[in-house]
Amino acid sequence: NNISNILATERLAQAGMSQSAFYLDDQMSGWEGVGNRISNSQQGVLLGGGRRNQFKNNYFENNIRDIAFDNRGMTWENPSCQENCSADLGTSCFRLALEAVNYKNPPYSERFPEIVDIYENHPCVPVGNEIVGNLYCHALVAGEFINRDPGTVTSWHSVLSNNTERCL
Repeated sequence: NNISNILATERLAQAGMSQSAFYLDDQMSGWEGVGNRISNSQQGVLLGGGRRNQFKNNYFENNIRDIAFDNRGMTWENPSCQENCSADLGTSCFRLALEAVNYKNPPYSERFPEIVDIYENHPCVPVGNEIVGNLYCHALVAGEFINRDPGTVTSWHSVLSNNTERCL
């Protein structure tokens, strides 16, 4: 896929970079972005605290930010993803949504085996994400590849490796 020119055309009420080629909001998990070319955009990827997402072998060119990665489950979304979340949160209590589909039993447990023990495997932490083997070029803009350092990504039990600045 070639994705380009994802930019705001008017002033937005929300500050920051809310236009992204890939917008994985509110702990979306299990997505793959592989072999894409993302160019001339405000932000290539928003990885909003999810799990097991893979962004591999992509080429980012002249974006203001290539990848924004955060840990919202450990910060402002933390009450929603705790096992003891309050029913007062309604559908924002993830445990209640999981229980509604009987997530520890088939067919859900067979289709999504990694979710059966989610509350024993670093709940609310963006574990298992892989940002690997990407190329990036900021020849025309003063951009950044990712807004996190490798140590932070590792502390979240995710991988940031073999990403190289190279203009094609």
